[in-house]
Amino acid sequence: MKKVKCVLFASMIILIFLIGCNNKGKKVTHVGKVNLSSSIKIDSTVIDVSYTSGRGNFYMIDSLITFADAYSFTLYSYNNNTGKLISKHFRKGHGPNELNSFMYVYPDSKSHKIFILDSSYFLSSCDSSFNLVKKGVIDFGWKNNMHHSSDFNTPRNYKIMEMSDFDMNLTYINDSILMIPVNVIHRKTSQNGFVNSKEYDEGHIFGLLNLNSMKVKKVLGKYPYIYKTNPVPHMDFFQYSMKEDTIYVNHAIDSLIYVYKYPDKLLYTFGYECNNINRNYTVTKKVDHGKLLKNDTKKCGMNIGLKYISQTNLLLRTYMLNLNNGESGLQIYKDNNLIGDFKMPRYFKLLGYCDKYYYGVRLIPIETRDITKFVFYKFKIQ
Repeated sequence: MKKVKCVLFASMIILIFLIGCNNKGKKVTHVGKVNLSSSIKIDSTVIDVSYTSGRGNFYMIDSLITFADAYSFTLYSYNNNTGKLISKHFRKGHGPNELNSFMYVYPDSKSHKIFILDSSYFLSSCDSSFNLVKKGVIDFGWKNNMHHSSDFNTPRNYKIMEMSDFDMNLTYINDSILMIPVNVIHRKTSQNGFVNSKEYDEGHIFGLLNLNSMKVKKVLGKYPYIYKTNPVPHMDFFQYSMKEDTIYVNHAIDSLIYVYKYPDKLLYTFGYECNNINRNYTVTKKVDHGKLLKNDTKKCGMNIGLKYISQTNLLLRTYMLNLNNGESGLQIYKDNNLIGDFKMPRYFKLLGYCDKYYYGVRLIPIETRDITKFVFYKFKIQ
């Protein structure tokens, strides 16, 4: 067992400030304080999963950690404590309860219904009994207008958020409406290869998908002011978590956490800079995602996860200091106050909470020529 102690770093003091900014540049209250009073103890379980491809994403529901294998299109579910394989569902095929492809598999944070998305934006879902319902292709309205447009209120100018390998919540707003994270399509809105000057004032980050028609009916949500003053279009992904009608939003490049009343009324900000993170991103309006993203992730860190845990009333933010070697960290907030900032195992992804423990996983498996291993983590916060 490894005990990680919370250490107050001196540089934190100069990073405390009282005022943040919203999209219009107006002042908004920044709340909370630094009180690094918690500690954590981490246990790990290593399991041989050589029967999987090791390529896919993880999620957690109740006491099961599930790996969605993007090669075999199978969901492998494991006991969160022992790592024992409990069940597996689906396989590659075109039958009524088979899958012929998927990119990501994620549960709705409220209902625990599972959504399965492929590269063509075809969305399927299943319930706890793993009965597969093939819903159809998410329709942003692209066929209606493929020309350049600077109208940031039309869904036609958006797509599913990229960089969702880290985390991508899908949330029921009601029985027929699903909220999904989106990105602007720069090839449709950019001007001569540069970000449209109106994007960070008028652009949106969420879409409302009607599950009956499969049409994205509306886009909403706002970019934080930091993207207007320091544009980094190649790192415009984010994570969010909801507490009833309160939305917490965590952008990759920003030390702040933004608190909205649904749909997008900014209430206040909180949050403090992650320990030892380098945020010297390439500030540019040039649309060159691949090259710039590759260069910045070699030297800079980023926020990669955000989860509100209703059972403990804590908000946990994960970050990565270096994408190449996987150096990772975890911040813990209680009542908007930072109560812990810890170094975590490499490539750490937080999954959830069950029976007094928090659970996570190593995002990238440990692989040799002969074996593939997953690493599960659990810890308490004291």
